[in-house]
Amino acid sequence: MRAILLLIIGLNLMAVGAASEWEEYSASLKINWGESVNVSDYNITAIDFRPGTVEENPEKCKTETDGINRRFFGCDDYVLLSISKNGNHVQDAALAKENYTVADGAVFLNETVYEDDESSLKITAKDVVTGYKLPSPYTVLDVIVKKRKESEFDIAKNLTITRIVPGEAHVNPSFQFIPVTITVENIGNLNFSYISVKDSTGDGFVSEPQDLTWSISLERGGKWEKEYLIKPLKPTAGAEYTLPSAMLYIALYNKTYNLSTGNLSFILRSSEIILSKTADKKDAGNVTVNISLKNNGSRAALVKVWDSLPPGMESVSGELNFSIVLQPGSYYNSSYLLKINNIPDNISLPPARFVFKEYKPGYDPEGNQRAITGSGVSNPVEITFAKAAPSEVRIASTENSPTPSIENSKNTSDTPGFYESLVAELKNLPMKILKMLGFSGQTADDNPTAISGSD
Repeated sequence: MRAILLLIIGLNLMAVGAASEWEEYSASLKINWGESVNVSDYNITAIDFRPGTVEENPEKCKTETDGINRRFFGCDDYVLLSISKNGNHVQDAALAKENYTVADGAVFLNETVYEDDESSLKITAKDVVTGYKLPSPYTVLDVIVKKRKESEFDIAKNLTITRIVPGEAHVNPSFQFIPVTITVENIGNLNFSYISVKDSTGDGFVSEPQDLTWSISLERGGKWEKEYLIKPLKPTAGAEYTLPSAMLYIALYNKTYNLSTGNLSFILRSSEIILSKTADKKDAGNVTVNISLKNNGSRAALVKVWDSLPPGMESVSGELNFSIVLQPGSYYNSSYLLKINNIPDNISLPPARFVFKEYKPGYDPEGNQRAITGSGVSNPVEITFAKAAPSEVRIASTENSPTPSIENSKNTSDTPGFYESLVAELKNLPMKILKMLGFSGQTADDNPTAISGSD
């Protein structure tokens, strides 16, 4: 669209007050239908008119009340403007010479205002002229632009950013997160449509939510506040931790300005109750169970411990349950004697359980002292009894032994030399029988008659 300035009724571009933080530009100009003019960083285009014949019937517009006739006569003419800044469209406006409301409820104003972080624009319609006899409708506008001086912008005088961690950053097993609050305030006279806020936890922490980046807008005097949570990955009671700076960014006059909270250090207070369980075998029927308790946290804690026995066991001395107040860094040991009635191959002792309570300074809204609570378990214990070694089996010699039975011969058939001994016994059996009958030591070969003479 070709931009032509046909008539400049009065053009006055000037800086108002060298000591002021604002520069003001003003112009009074005429724009035909379809034409554009530039004032400072703004471009104004007359993209449409509602045509009429108001210049031909000026008296009728003073007395006519019917909406249709007024539109026909052009009594309610307006111009539609398109406004851009630095090539980007920012606003549309329909302006009339005077403020009025038409029959269908539409409202037309005599001026429009646009503001952003860097400048403000005010346009007033001095006249809107349409008609059949005119070669082109036109409007006469008064334009005022106020622009902040680039050299005098100080972000610290316009915005603040703060971040707060509780004075006593405390974590415990029931709630391992620390609340963090970040606040941005607009203390200047500008409206900021886009502010980028970026925070991070640094090493050793995770956050909820994970993304600590926000885009916000703030009018003058406005305040934005956000709370999020951080969790130490390996909390150490009494250790000092440091969070890196949170940053604020804005873009003005093609430059980026930033503001920082600075690093934030704090001492971590944590709850850490450690319960361990061991067992010492005294003999085959008794076991001593040891319970060791330690407070590795930052505060005194009231700790209550419960232990339990599996079936078939009984405690003959000592306490399975106890409670004690442990100061930070202190220990407590307890033990009891366990009698085992039936000894299996091994014994599994279940973990002991505990709960604890710590007190925080201050009171809740109802006036009660606030407490931190938590719970946990010890390790389980396995007791293994050694098995008896298998006895060694020996096979006695068959000499001078009774003749083995068939059953025994089967059970010992894998014994080396067994069958050889058995055969030898069978060979000697006839001679033994003859001796028992009174015969001499002759064999059957020596005296065959004697053997056959039994006929």
